[in-house]
Amino acid sequence: MAVLKGTISGSIKSTAYNIAGTIKSIGLYNRHTSAIVVSVGISSGTTDYYFKGSNLAATLTTGFSELTLTDVTVPANWQILIVSTGPVDYFLSID
Repeated sequence: MAVLKGTISGSIKSTAYNIAGTIKSIGLYNRHTSAIVVSVGISSGTTDYYFKGSNLAATLTTGFSELTLTDVTVPANWQILIVSTGPVDYFLSID
């Protein structure tokens, strides 16, 4: 199982791999003193698609963390996209 992790404030796209994968879990940790909004999706390189229903537009408070179990397929040559309005730690497990 692969892991994508780090800290961002703004947006980041993962490397595109030539094989498909499945996002199994998404962990987020707010590093800001006020509420932030975080969205997670996938990108074809030209168009971004955020997870419907659980797009993780999560308003978090300082020190608050959120873990979401999911089963989202990332097609081959697509990227994982994370967008945040403030500093956030992220941890995604990919199968």
